Amino acid sequence: MIQDINHTPTGSYYKEHYFCDYIEILALINNQDIVSISDVFNRFRKSEDIDIHVQATNTPPDEDISDEWNTRINEWFTNIATRNTVFNDFYPFVVKSNNIRLKESLTNHHKVYIFLLLSSNQKYISHIGNYLPNDFEEVSLIALKNYLPKSAKSYIFGKLSDRYVGTLKKKIRKLAEDDLRYRGKQFSREAQEMGFFDLVNVSLLKGYKSK
Repeated sequence: MIQDINHTPTGSYYKEHYFCDYIEILALINNQDIVSISDVFNRFRKSEDIDIHVQATNTPPDEDISDEWNTRINEWFTNIATRNTVFNDFYPFVVKSNNIRLKESLTNHHKVYIFLLLSSNQKYISHIGNYLPNDFEEVSLIALKNYLPKSAKSYIFGKLSDRYVGTLKKKIRKLAEDDLRYRGKQFSREAQEMGFFDLVNVSLLKGYKSK
């Protein structure tokens, strides 16, 4: 199911959540075997990221580069330890200062976390089809309904919607008919590529006036 795991995340290193997700997926596929700081370092050492850094700084790969990357990966593990504290019973991994592993027994709470982890990292999953994205929309709708007041009306706006259909422009027009007033400006290219958004809450948007 999971593939291309040898392709390490790209992007700025300050966006630590991408790299923390990657480490958690490594722990997931290792099936209770630990993933250590050195394991993660070796993954990146085989990637282009470290090669590019070596070429740019003329730093031998076996010297300062190791200390730099160990410091960086230590920060990712610190972030993961924070996740462990915040998510508590929902967190499916055992975390120590220098390694992480999947728990031996997984509860339904743990499986919810894993589902959300995979949903946000679909690039690593093969033959995904529409199952995971569609399930994510359904789960997100349930979460939104439980979070908001009972008087709120929430709908799926993404691919599963039977209320907002057609092109993005048609969907927005229908959303406007649901007592939503929105600013008459063009949407960014990024918003259009992402489908704008997947869920809407009409009642909270009522009364919004364009300026």
